[in-house]
Amino acid sequence: MASSPFGAVPFQMVTGFIYYYYNRWLQFGWSWTLYTAAVLHTVGAFAFLVYLIVHVYMITTGHTLGTHLKAMFTGYENIEAGE
Repeated sequence: MASSPFGAVPFQMVTGFIYYYYNRWLQFGWSWTLYTAAVLHTVGAFAFLVYLIVHVYMITTGHTLGTHLKAMFTGYENIEAGE
């Protein structure tokens, strides 16, 4: 399964705006608590953190520390015939 932060970006934006407009929730007809918005926004932040940590780790799993990073920037990877 390929991971992507693109689902998390809109989620963070929406929960951020919900968090930001806390004083207007009654005007919007929402009955959430501030705790609910804070937990949702924090979960999204941890999802970004996990995404970053996993991808930095994956960069370091090549033959050398920069092998996969070089492949990302150049667009190709040299693979030996025996692999």
